[in-house]
Parts: sequence; structure tokens; C-alpha cells
Amino acid sequence: MADQRGIFRYGGDSQDIPRGNLDKIRYIYGYKIAGIFGVIAANIGNMLAPVLIIICAALFYNTHKESPMLKGAFDAIRPAVFAMIIAVAFQAIDIRNLTEAKSLLIIILSFVIFIYTKVHPAVVILACGAIGAIWR
Repeated sequence: MADQRGIFRYGGDSQDIPRGNLDKIRYIYGYKIAGIFGVIAANIGNMLAPVLIIICAALFYNTHKESPMLKGAFDAIRPAVFAMIIAVAFQAIDIRNLTEAKSLLIIILSFVIFIYTKVHPAVVILACGAIGAIWR
């Protein structure tokens, strides 16, 4: 059996532990308590709530997808998601680099390839990384 004091020590600090490390602690104590079945139970417990929420949301959406209110909600959500993606893009790049010819060429070519071809985005990203490594 696992040491109860150890469980309480980690449990008491759970507000201060980053999420990824907290998951690891669950698996460690699952293993200490019940071996591989404890790890499996910890994994199921870790995934159960998000999976159930997604299933409930999907059932709700399938039931009410023709609702004008739900359509209106998604019509308002799409531009908000677009704005957040653009904001993250601007946070990820130094604005001063956008005036360089190399950066502008990469932006334009990536956009054109992404919009007008069926090339996978990962291929575009890897190709741009290779170009950046060669063309300094």
C-alpha cells in the first residue's frame, strides 16, 4: 500500500503543482496502490470527465443544430476564433521582421500554398524551417 502521508503531502500541494506533474503523480500513486491496474484506473479517471463533457456537448449539438440561437452563437464564435489566431500569430513574431524581404516572401508563399494547394500544413512549416536554416 502507498504511504498515506505521501498521498496527503502531494495532495495538499496540488494547487502549486503544474498540471502535467500532477498527472504524473496520479500515475505514480495509482501504480503504488494497485500496480498496472492502478495506472490504468488513474488514466481512465484523468480522461473520463473531459470525454463525458465532449460527448454531452456533441449530443446537445446534434439535437439542437438547427436552432437559430445555436447557429447565431457559432456565427459569432468563428470570427472570435479567427481574431485569436491572428493575435497569437502577431505575438509569435517580431513585428520588425515583417518588413524584411525574406519574411514577407515566406509569409506570402506559405499563404498561397496553404490556400490554393492541398499540401499539408506540416509540410509547409517544415519547408519554411529548411528555407530559414539555409537562407539566413
